[in-house]
Amino acid sequence: MAQYYVNKKGETMPNPLQPPWANLIPLIPVAEHSVSVAAHLWEPHFAQHGLQNHFQAIFGNNQAFRLSRGRLQNHAYPALQQKCLEILMWGYPTGAQGNLIAAFLQNVNEIAEVAPQNLQWPDYYNQLHNIGNLGISTITKLAYFYAHQFDELPALILDQKVIRVLNEGRWVGLAIPGINYGNAPGEYLEYLQRASDIADQLEECTTDQIELLLFLCGEAF
Repeated sequence: MAQYYVNKKGETMPNPLQPPWANLIPLIPVAEHSVSVAAHLWEPHFAQHGLQNHFQAIFGNNQAFRLSRGRLQNHAYPALQQKCLEILMWGYPTGAQGNLIAAFLQNVNEIAEVAPQNLQWPDYYNQLHNIGNLGISTITKLAYFYAHQFDELPALILDQKVIRVLNEGRWVGLAIPGINYGNAPGEYLEYLQRASDIADQLEECTTDQIELLLFLCGEAF
């Protein structure tokens, strides 16, 4: 039976170090986490920015394909731009974030130069943020899929959904009160440390399993 704690609001808090979560989290198949990307949603964006060659390399004659974390982590990409473009599509599969999409595609060559670089977190964030005003969500996706480490902690995705969970303190050991999208860059290393602390206490658990738990289940339990 699940064991819960109670926060200051009198709300129950699931504990990732107790059953059933302690048993389930190490089983989360992170590499298989995927989205379906439709060609017709992206073709106009690519065409507008003269990226038809990359569109053809990604989609070929397919109308859609499933894009997984495992592919983004392990595929031998022929060009850095293609990997960055697929990271963008994985993060925003419907292409609905118009201004963000346009800024990314317009600056993809510069993004592809910076994204693989091993930098300290503030420098990594600032350099990419200054390219098309990229935000924490997009920048941490790039950092994660390029397998960077900051202060010897594996990079993780930090998007708006995870930020809400951390701010609300829904999970024992994974609360960062006051975090929001604006100040998240300054709290990012704290987030990595908290995820690492939990993962280290679970058997054969990775920090991205903690991140995916927060994304998929963080607001549901």
